[in-house]
Amino acid sequence: MTAWDKRTIQKESGSTICNALTAGHVKIVRENREYVRAAVEALHFTAHQGLAQRGDFENNTAVNKGSSIL
Repeated sequence: MTAWDKRTIQKESGSTICNALTAGHVKIVRENREYVRAAVEALHFTAHQGLAQRGDFENNTAVNKGSSIL
């Protein structure tokens, strides 16, 4: 009987599993857009400054390990 009462309350308030999943998906999409926006801003900055995105060498003995501006 308690479970039935809870289900009735959820149905009346519109609180369903589908709504909870949709809200979770919206949150994840919003966070991912923030990450992509930050990456694009960094690329935009380095492009306007004429800085390389990465160097020619990918080992520990490289003299230039990237720009210290960022």
